[in-house]
Amino acid sequence: MATLIKNPAGIYQIVFYERGKRIWRSLSTRDRKLAHKRFIEYEKRMPPISVASKDEQVKSLPENSKQTLQQAIQEYLGYVKVNFTTNTQRDYNSILKLLKEHLGTDRPIADITIRDIERYKNEKYSGTMSPHTINHDLRCIKSFFNRLVQWDLLEKSPCKGVKLIRIDETIRPYLSKEDLQTVLKHTTGTQLHDIILFAVLTGLRLGEIVNLNWEDILLEKRKIIVRSNGTFRTKSGKMRIIPINSALLNLLESMPDKAGLLFRSPKGVAWRAQFISKQFKRAICSCGLNEKLHFHSLRHTFGSYLVESGVSLFHVQQLMGHSSPYVTQIYAHLGTAELLSSVEKLNVGI
Repeated sequence: MATLIKNPAGIYQIVFYERGKRIWRSLSTRDRKLAHKRFIEYEKRMPPISVASKDEQVKSLPENSKQTLQQAIQEYLGYVKVNFTTNTQRDYNSILKLLKEHLGTDRPIADITIRDIERYKNEKYSGTMSPHTINHDLRCIKSFFNRLVQWDLLEKSPCKGVKLIRIDETIRPYLSKEDLQTVLKHTTGTQLHDIILFAVLTGLRLGEIVNLNWEDILLEKRKIIVRSNGTFRTKSGKMRIIPINSALLNLLESMPDKAGLLFRSPKGVAWRAQFISKQFKRAICSCGLNEKLHFHSLRHTFGSYLVESGVSLFHVQQLMGHSSPYVTQIYAHLGTAELLSSVEKLNVGI
């Protein structure tokens, strides 16, 4: 007997057992009526079930973990497509593809152990992949298996107990005020100049900048609304407000044609983030600045300038849209002025 179910992504699937093995088939629709119609048609084409195969089914019914890695990944990617941004979807697709290649497409998820994940980590570490990239991949893999546990497909995640690679804390590169003036002077008269200045004054991510519309810029109220729209989704899906300071107000008021996209190509369409990123990198190299600087460094520049000016980490977190205060802690070392005022209060009697 077949069963009609709806996966977490809202897509209906038909599930049946064949020789004791559970088979999943997508009905490729979220519409209940259409799914039911396709379910009936599919069930009619199925061969009759013998008494013996029914016994096999009964024995196999509780064994949710008979699902293969391929099946689990396919279902999870459906969930990712609904709940995460395009970039995150791309990440999970590539990372889980590597996991399949390492563990085997037909590997039952119940057979995957912590040792398998450790071997995967060690294999990547011994290659050319950086520790930061490996840790990013491991976090994605942990999220995948944790979701399978939540779906009752696994009793326990094989990633439980797998440690991330220890990485020495480093200071993320950002532009000094002298470096910023150098690159702004180099790009004077170009749209890249305005994009760089806008990024430093707002702390927005590149994807947020190239998808920002004038309708979300409220000059009179001096605020920018950062939110998802029909063609773009913010990293967390949440909306946040960025105040417009005097320098940013001057930049925005000087810009013509206050309609549609804030920044757009000569063809009138949104700039590709990758193109802007490459143009910025080219400008950095032309100015002879630190080659480790990239466009995202402008976001770090925004956060660093705020902390150096005495802004609290709590406000920095709100302005940058960090989901957790732990993320904002990377800027804590820059707040030395506030720390100095604290230690000045020490009285040791000398």
